[in-house]
Amino acid sequence: MADEVIGCVDCREDFTFTESEATFFAAKGLTRPRRCKACRQKRKDAKVADGSVAAPASRPAPARGQIQWVSGGEVEAPSRGRVDKRDRRRDRNSDDHSF
Repeated sequence: MADEVIGCVDCREDFTFTESEATFFAAKGLTRPRRCKACRQKRKDAKVADGSVAAPASRPAPARGQIQWVSGGEVEAPSRGRVDKRDRRRDRNSDDHSF
């Protein structure tokens, strides 16, 4: 499949729908766009402004002891509380067990 030139239904300008975009749209089960990227963004912004669509939410900070997701995997969020002596012993002993 080659790149395709499409006319935007809003601004009437031609835009190029690339082969890689077509592959992405097909993988997501989407139909080919009828609007250029600028008009699509304007349309999304208008929907957010009038309240018909919620704005993308930012992730809240994790509570103490909860798992925090990062791009490389998961990392436990730092705890600000006291460390129990049993926890220190368990952590110290767990490093010594190599079989």
